[in-house]
Amino acid sequence: MFPRFSYSGMTDLDKALVNQDYLSQSNWTENYKSKNRNIYEEAIFKVEDEMTGFDQSIGNFQRTLELMQAEIIKLAAMSDQERNDYVISKFRFNAIRLSIVEELYQDKAQGMIQLIFKNPSRALPIIVDRIEKKLKFYEQGKRDTIRVWVE
Repeated sequence: MFPRFSYSGMTDLDKALVNQDYLSQSNWTENYKSKNRNIYEEAIFKVEDEMTGFDQSIGNFQRTLELMQAEIIKLAAMSDQERNDYVISKFRFNAIRLSIVEELYQDKAQGMIQLIFKNPSRALPIIVDRIEKKLKFYEQGKRDTIRVWVE
């Protein structure tokens, strides 16, 4: 058994409330390298990581799509003159939403981001179409991963 330690300065109430009999020792850490796992555990961890990645990507793409579609609806209700003069605030889309555009357009991302804010009536429908395609791609990837995981 483990040695018992004596504690000085504990009142009777402290002794009644504080655990002095049991030792808690974790049998697993977050450091993946320190744990020996078999091939099945490795496969489970790999699938869980892939599923988490798909879920995060799908969630980010869906939220970005919702925000951009809301702007398109707002633009559709405007007259031609209002639509041409409409400028989206720089604070409307946060860094996560803009990173979706960067992922979609890579080298041309900065130009597309500037176009979103300068001329949203022309840029948003094009970007929304591309987001929908990429979202379908991620959803298909998730379904394929689930199929592999079940096997």
